[in-house]
Amino acid sequence: MSLIGRLLKANPSAQVSDMLTGYFVIPSAKSAFALPYYGLIMGGMNPYGSTILYNTVDYVNIATTANAVDFGDLSAAKASGAPSSSDTRAIYAGGNNSNTNVIEYFTIASAGNATNFGTLITGTASIAGASSQTRGIFAGGYNGSYLNGISYVTIATTGNATTFGTLLGTIGNHAGCASPTRALFMGGDGGGASNVVEYVTIATTGNATDFGDLSSARNVGAALSSNTRALHAGGGVVNVIDYFTIASTGNATDFGDLTVSRDAPSGTSSPTRGLFSGGGSSPSVFNTMDYVTIASIGNATDFGDLTVSRGWTASASSGHGGLDLATFASGSGQAFSASGSRTSSGAGAVTIDSFNITNFSYTTTFGDVIGAYSGRGAFASSTRGLLFGGGSPTNDIEYFDFASKGNGINFGDLSRVLDRPAGLANNTRGICANGSNGSSTNYSTIEYVTIASTGNSTNFGSSTQSAQSSAGLASDTRGVVAGGETGVGVNNYSEMGYITIATTGNASTFGQLTVARCFLSGAASSTRGLYAGGTASTTSNVIDYITIASTGNATDFGDLTSAQFKNLNCGTSDKITAVWANASNNDLLEKVTIASTGNATSFGNLAESRYATAMVGNSHGGV
Repeated sequence: MSLIGRLLKANPSAQVSDMLTGYFVIPSAKSAFALPYYGLIMGGMNPYGSTILYNTVDYVNIATTANAVDFGDLSAAKASGAPSSSDTRAIYAGGNNSNTNVIEYFTIASAGNATNFGTLITGTASIAGASSQTRGIFAGGYNGSYLNGISYVTIATTGNATTFGTLLGTIGNHAGCASPTRALFMGGDGGGASNVVEYVTIATTGNATDFGDLSSARNVGAALSSNTRALHAGGGVVNVIDYFTIASTGNATDFGDLTVSRDAPSGTSSPTRGLFSGGGSSPSVFNTMDYVTIASIGNATDFGDLTVSRGWTASASSGHGGLDLATFASGSGQAFSASGSRTSSGAGAVTIDSFNITNFSYTTTFGDVIGAYSGRGAFASSTRGLLFGGGSPTNDIEYFDFASKGNGINFGDLSRVLDRPAGLANNTRGICANGSNGSSTNYSTIEYVTIASTGNSTNFGSSTQSAQSSAGLASDTRGVVAGGETGVGVNNYSEMGYITIATTGNASTFGQLTVARCFLSGAASSTRGLYAGGTASTTSNVIDYITIASTGNATDFGDLTSAQFKNLNCGTSDKITAVWANASNNDLLEKVTIASTGNATSFGNLAESRYATAMVGNSHGGV
């Protein structure tokens, strides 16, 4: 069973739904495991009284508070290994199972046992690890004597570690963490406890440089980080948490305290929250997990329990501070599919999936929406996606920042509750057009927001007709709204209206679609707009195109692949390729090249099936 399936099984209350006006309306309450950032806690041992090793791997959702759940097993029982991770893969290297040199990995989104990756240069335990999105760094350790070697691997591949450089001295039982550019190694034991903090630049090779000092000398502590701040906690059976600003060398500043003093915890993080797991204080071993908010200062709070009490674990996550979030920067051709409902069970789809439009290289869980609603409107700038309306209906507007890979955040409110509104945007301003009150009243209202800010929407003007289930698209100057349902039941219209996005005012007539329909979806380059699918007298697989800067009737472009791509589909684009998700089973994707004409072709699959979802992109024609 997939990890998503296991989480849903563990949370049966998430399977609640209602039927309303032909599509699922989902409660906004989120599952206890909402899947924005996985944390894996790998291996470990009982450090006091015996030396029992564990092959146990637990996982948690760092954004929640809950007990850990079993994920799978390491290839052997071991402890004191080094972690590293990207947003999709977690690595465990070395460890004191005869001071192994084995490197193995897990695919974070799929629960299961470890897979062989390669070998370290030297078999070692008490080793420290840190990572960016692309490279894992392993430093120091102990194999009968303390070591100073630094090596690295490329996380997305498999293979043996390569020499990177050396630490300032021989050290083990130390802790590592990273920003996207810099890895820090803190404290440890080189024949005595150390307060030394040193760093390397991850993308290069070379020897470590002095960074500063911990507040006291200690070993077997834990480290974690956001993109900007590094934390060190515990070790030497203390409860102290120190922090550093990663970009600036210098000594530690007091952050707060752990819930209990302990040796040998491990640390990992999301972009905003740090999690310290396990550890011990003679003669006891703990299953304790604490969390802190990294950007603030203060004492840790109880998070939940590990499945097995142990110390000397290695923790990694899909959202730690070393991830290179520039993957989601402007122009990268990334698409984000959010919210909707699952046809198989009706359970709310809170997750946001992301994939590359140019080359379907991956589908990954990005974060969670606040409202798991069907029939939402959506638009995006190059940096931020917004969702609005839909559901019962609602007037909620929420946003998520592409660079953070995070959850939806409240933006403000529409002027009224709206079901099935249309959305379009340039890089500055987002437009919400049309929609209904969820029953018999349709609206011609046009509203706008400034995407980079937050706040309630402002009146823009009126569309050419009152309708719901219309579709919008845009260049960087002009928005076009097409089609829709104008009465109770299916009463479709073919009219297209346009606005100048930077101004306010009523829409003007643009032309007519080739087929009058509702539940269609739009996508655009900077010059050409496409409208696909929808419901006419029957479901339609028609794709029309327009030249956005002119006016006139639409022209036939080609067809979607099958009747599955029909009403309530969703679409987005970069400036070259338009992508649509299957209306009734949104894991299926298809694409066309916008500048040409022709039928759509199969493209790939999202992480889960959904119905009446919303889709945005960070480099569409309006950006």
